[in-house]
Amino acid sequence: MSTESNNRPDPRDYFEVSDAQNARYQSPSLPLQSQIGPTAGAIQIPADELESLTDYASWANNPPFESPGRSGYVKRKSPLKVGETSVHGYKLKGVGTFSQKTRTISPPKGDSYQQMFGTIDSGGNILDEVPVILIHMGIAENGTLYPVLDPPKPEGGLSSGRGQREFQNAAKLHKGGVSACLPIAWGCYPEIKWQNEPTEFVILGIPSDVPERLGAYFEPDTSSGRFEVGKGMKALIERRFEVVDTRQRKLGEPMLKITADIGKNIGRLLRSAHEAGVARFASHLGNFSLMPNKRDLLLHDLDSSVEIDSLPPQAKALTMTRDIESAIFGFTHSITHSNAYWIINDLGRFEKLNPFKALLKGYFQEEVDATSINEASQRILDMVVQLIKIRGERPSIDAQRMWMPYAMLNLVPLCLNEVFKLYEKSALNQRNKLPYGLEEFNANWQRFSRQQEIMYIRASESLTAKHRR
Repeated sequence: MSTESNNRPDPRDYFEVSDAQNARYQSPSLPLQSQIGPTAGAIQIPADELESLTDYASWANNPPFESPGRSGYVKRKSPLKVGETSVHGYKLKGVGTFSQKTRTISPPKGDSYQQMFGTIDSGGNILDEVPVILIHMGIAENGTLYPVLDPPKPEGGLSSGRGQREFQNAAKLHKGGVSACLPIAWGCYPEIKWQNEPTEFVILGIPSDVPERLGAYFEPDTSSGRFEVGKGMKALIERRFEVVDTRQRKLGEPMLKITADIGKNIGRLLRSAHEAGVARFASHLGNFSLMPNKRDLLLHDLDSSVEIDSLPPQAKALTMTRDIESAIFGFTHSITHSNAYWIINDLGRFEKLNPFKALLKGYFQEEVDATSINEASQRILDMVVQLIKIRGERPSIDAQRMWMPYAMLNLVPLCLNEVFKLYEKSALNQRNKLPYGLEEFNANWQRFSRQQEIMYIRASESLTAKHRR
């Protein structure tokens, strides 16, 4: 589909168009040249509506950004019914940058983007920024684990192949009946090149009217100077349990019940994605949101996901076990950040409503005996409680930064071990068998861990030297 049109539709006919708060556009003098790629498996929407979306992608109209990042969002005035699906809005990923630091919105560029981590003060200013270094676990054809440094990314756009991959993963999940963002279109900017290849974008349908990601519900409220249940979680508690008295001591049990329910649904959704042939890779709570019923979940951000059938036989089962571990670790981070343990302040209740047991049960269902799931989830919870106590109830920013690598060093191998043993007992191990036993896996992990540490030191030294120039 061409983005050229003599009579372009007015986006206001379809969408609620809102401007970003306290931000200004650095729009191009002419629309960007853009090309739409093959759209087999796409959700069919009205042609005029699709043209309005591609006009945003080409900057014939300024794409609507509501928050910092490289994704624009637009909400439909009313849901669009497409088959059994209702489309509430659209996500335009890779169409530009909304910079939190400068409060400017600009088209994608051919420059490299370095993600930074910093503290935000009460005025919204970013302090103490440091480069983010991510190292992933790669799996070789023979099942060997090896470290993979997170690749550099183009500013505002998606690197070559990423837009198409997210579209194709969304199409595969939709075909498999999995709750995820919907495939609408993908394309590239032929003149905006990064690493000598055109940058890409993807347009996705959102089958939900809930804009917040799951992580937002685990943001604590610090307005009173204490870490208390946040506004988002309070709203969920009030809706689900009809709680009128929202004093802290009344919120602990409902908060744990909702957290366990979220864990169960994360497990179910990951399992359905795996059954549909897609491995998630990054399963922290920022990549999930609630569906309109406020219970079922929706998958986001599929550009790093892979088709399981495309993997070597030795890597398939390990990739799925790593997915589950990633979900547990991401869940731990959010639970810890919410101060749920300290708010409840009752280890017995924490154990009774173990959210990790709910997640593992949601994934493995009835395939693995309850005793094995109970024992595995208890060992994980014991470790998480230790880590929470080490972090403390009111940690400083420095303490939080030191806690994360310590948690990864201790929790990740434990979770991998526990998930490995459960996977061995599941029906999945009959279809995609683990390539070796637990003893060899642990030796493999130890080797990977040493290589990962060396890679991190080298990457850190390189980035530090670059920022000093």
